[in-house]
Amino acid sequence: MLTSVLALLHGSEPLAFYLVTIAVFFISALRRPQIGLYYLAFFLPLVNTRYMLHAFPFGEKFVDFVLLGVFVGILSRRAGTDWTPTPVTAFLAVWGVMLYASLWRGSFYLNSDWPISAADPRVSDWKNYVEFFFFFLAAASAIRTKKQIAGLLITMGVCFLMVNREFYGTMSGRDLSSFSYDVRDAGPLAGAGENGLAAFEGTCLLFLTAMLSMKPKWKLKWAILGLIFTGVYCLLFTFSRGGYLAVLGGLLFLGVVNQRKLLIVVAVLLISWQALLPASVQQRIMMTYDQSDGGGSLDASAQTRVNLWTDAEALIAASPVFGTGFQTYSYMGRMEDLRDTHNYYLKILVETGAIGLLMFLYLLWRMFTLGYRLYLESEDPFLAAVGLGFSTLMVGMFLANLFGDRWSYFQVDGWMWMLLGVVVRGLILTEQTQESTDEAVAAEIVEPEGLLIPEFRHGDTFLP
Repeated sequence: MLTSVLALLHGSEPLAFYLVTIAVFFISALRRPQIGLYYLAFFLPLVNTRYMLHAFPFGEKFVDFVLLGVFVGILSRRAGTDWTPTPVTAFLAVWGVMLYASLWRGSFYLNSDWPISAADPRVSDWKNYVEFFFFFLAAASAIRTKKQIAGLLITMGVCFLMVNREFYGTMSGRDLSSFSYDVRDAGPLAGAGENGLAAFEGTCLLFLTAMLSMKPKWKLKWAILGLIFTGVYCLLFTFSRGGYLAVLGGLLFLGVVNQRKLLIVVAVLLISWQALLPASVQQRIMMTYDQSDGGGSLDASAQTRVNLWTDAEALIAASPVFGTGFQTYSYMGRMEDLRDTHNYYLKILVETGAIGLLMFLYLLWRMFTLGYRLYLESEDPFLAAVGLGFSTLMVGMFLANLFGDRWSYFQVDGWMWMLLGVVVRGLILTEQTQESTDEAVAAEIVEPEGLLIPEFRHGDTFLP
């Protein structure tokens, strides 16, 4: 009997995935929006798995479909959810509109069609970029309690383990004794590339390391350490020098702010990396300079980046204020038809000018400060650790984007936007706890004339 059932189910996994996704949409819209958010978070990095849905009607719209179900549930106030104002909602709206206006500028620059059709790839890129903001707003509105925050983090942790397991399954059969470009692989993150996978692994590692600051019980501590161990393996064998630098910078920040012992770890790595790291990783790092001429010149990959940056300077000089238009560089055919400047800040500057770059840097700063504020203000060890983890993640993300676009892929930084929503919810919970404490203290103050409720100076209110 069991054999017959298994034979019947064999090969039906894509259909089952498709039907479950439809069910999750209705559960999110009609009952519990949190379910859809967990489901979306679990499958965001698993691009290869999501490809199975493309054989079904609208299967390629998995992210849009599930996210829509979450928002229907939120706007219907299911399971206690409600639309949540945030400190950056207005800015994100302005940023999204500004980028759409920049799309029009780019159409004139490229002499291409007006950006009004959903089939236009530049319009699709803009839609996907703006959709990140809705990941954030969905998390901030659907997540209401510490338990739900923990549930989202556990979901991400399980998915992180699956990503690492699949990557290990791919790499374990390859010869990793020496470096070659053929041995590299993007794992389940597909189109994000090996460097995108490195950014994903690195930012997750930084967040997990910071979570140890809450001094978890031994079972949870060993679970986090296990995830870190698997992530270190994956990061090393992405052979991404930008990924290595992003993690070192994040660890340095975390060491200065909270965990001093990490400064020792960073120092040991910087001094003894040639003795500690696998030979193939050492070779990749040493390739930054061409060893055939004694290390006096950059290798081909690094030199290409420098040439790209030099070429980008000419474009910036021609349009320094407003740029050439959003998502134009990849259509210019510059520098051997390369489609990216290999420095996201330069790309922003080329395409949206000085105004766009300043707005983008402000957004990075606000995201970082919201996490750091939660770390400083929350007396709850778990919420404080989440805030510290997010601010550390942002340091890593800032550094990773110095070496390419690590900002525009759902599978790389979709979690980052969800975690920003978690940070905002954590700040709201912290403020509510402080207000309850103040009210309790005030209620205990009794003067001879009777009960007096003195004024308390709270500072700025969090919600606008």
